[in-house]
Amino acid sequence: MPDYYAATVVQQTIPEVDMTPLERLLLSRIFDAERDGEGWYFFPRSVPPT
Repeated sequence: MPDYYAATVVQQTIPEVDMTPLERLLLSRIFDAERDGEGWYFFPRSVPPT
């Protein structure tokens, strides 16, 4: 059986110039965000264990 696993590198920070204010607002409502130099780093919200 073929192995389709492949490692992928993803740029984590989105430059501010690549987003409209509306996109930044929506992403910050969905994800937690931190300023990272000239861009924004979005990550999933922490969910407390049940």
